[in-house]
Amino acid sequence: MSTLKISKLREVDDSTDRWRIVARVIRRWNVFNKDAPDEVFCISMLLVDEEGTRIQASVMNKSVFDLYEDRPLEGRIYFIANFSVSANSKEYRATNHPYKITLGALTYIQEKNAPIPEYSYNFFPIAEILEVEPKNNIDYLIDVIGFVTSISALEEYRVNHEVKNRVRLTLSDNLENSVSCVLFDECATEVCMTDFTRLEAPIVILIQLGRIGFDEDGKPEVCSSFHATKRKLMQETYGCDSAKTLPSPTISTISAGAPSQAVNASERSLLANHPLISISEIENRGVEDFFLIKCTVLKVDTRHGWNYLGCARCGSKSKTESGRLKVHYTVADDSGKATVVFFDKLAFQFLGKTANEMKLQLEKEDRGYDFPDELDCLVGKRLLLKIKLNKYNIDFPHSSISVSAYTEIVNLMEDFNRAGETTEEVPEEESNYVHVEEETPEDSGVADSQPVNDEQKGDDTEVLDVMPISQAYPIATYKGKRKVTARKSAGLKRKSLEELKDPQENVEWRPVKIIKQEKP
Repeated sequence: MSTLKISKLREVDDSTDRWRIVARVIRRWNVFNKDAPDEVFCISMLLVDEEGTRIQASVMNKSVFDLYEDRPLEGRIYFIANFSVSANSKEYRATNHPYKITLGALTYIQEKNAPIPEYSYNFFPIAEILEVEPKNNIDYLIDVIGFVTSISALEEYRVNHEVKNRVRLTLSDNLENSVSCVLFDECATEVCMTDFTRLEAPIVILIQLGRIGFDEDGKPEVCSSFHATKRKLMQETYGCDSAKTLPSPTISTISAGAPSQAVNASERSLLANHPLISISEIENRGVEDFFLIKCTVLKVDTRHGWNYLGCARCGSKSKTESGRLKVHYTVADDSGKATVVFFDKLAFQFLGKTANEMKLQLEKEDRGYDFPDELDCLVGKRLLLKIKLNKYNIDFPHSSISVSAYTEIVNLMEDFNRAGETTEEVPEEESNYVHVEEETPEDSGVADSQPVNDEQKGDDTEVLDVMPISQAYPIATYKGKRKVTARKSAGLKRKSLEELKDPQENVEWRPVKIIKQEKP
């Protein structure tokens, strides 16, 4: 495991789900359903790595809640792999990291030793909280530390016919900036049960994962955020004005492109037999109707695994210990995203290995939990996919769509230009012809310069034979984005008549006179 690449949390983004991280769980809490307060909606965690970067992790699938009952535990350090990454855009998210991770049934978690601090805070100064307005509100959870200068009695209030508790405090910093703080439910009860007579002044409170709200007058105040907020009362002064903000996460994209393998159908044959639609139009298609989409492969979808046990002949599930490929990818075009799945035969064409071969390689590298690196070979490629919907796709619109045929879309124009650039690399010493950059109109009456020897020289020399037009106007061909002559003219610049004279051959360059012959 030590030889594997471990990514920093600041590097994590949704370009792939193949990340491996080592992080400490500094906070874990349950989010309950609003309509059923006793029902757990999801399990949330706050992770931090050795750089101090924090990211939110969640378990959203209720069917796997049991798998996460005992781990990961708050305060422990873990190696985590096989999780999905998505944008972190919801209001009052746990961090300002642009992405969040979701743990699933296939997520691998192993406790690990690493030099990660036991505590991590991202303090938001009270002076800056006072400057927040509703129009530029901070929509992620913050950490606040301050002196408790006042505290009210426990209050009761009603919300949706339910009685709840709250307590109000006033927090100040060393610069005499004060802000109101409202703690609800468990946080409020715990603060009111504290015996302040045993604490020596000044009393410091640390609020982890609080939110910024506004009172009736529109002034900002610090509030607890359901079950995420954690508070700690201390007698020691921690130097509120000197608390430093941890490094903010930045976006970093990893290119996962790799050479593609063989394709199984030509683009022309697919387009000739099936309609081409955008991803946003898939929902309007009927069952068992083949259609095509042009898309870019964004990443391997790790939520559904990459293989299964199936019959070697028909591919159906059986007790046979023969591994079969089933690889899911997230694809996109300008209109949206979709998830597609390549089954054994198609997947083998671009992977070049069977499921059993890759499984044995992972076990040899002590990575039995992981996904084969070969699966990334399609990431970044543009594909033309032949697919169709089945009844399951209709009933569950976000389910994976099976791919029946595919081909890679090649940018022929780029290849053509690249080939044109290589043909122009001709040594100058081997070329004896002038490079023509512009076409000369056929009716201009002006001929290009041609060599004339001594026998043809003379003051009143008349040319009796008509010069072919192909010699008077050298043929130009398209090489990439430049026009060059068909006679080794690539690479030369236009030269003057004086420069074209060769003193050794005694050849003079001058315009050739073209005389129109009279009919007999």
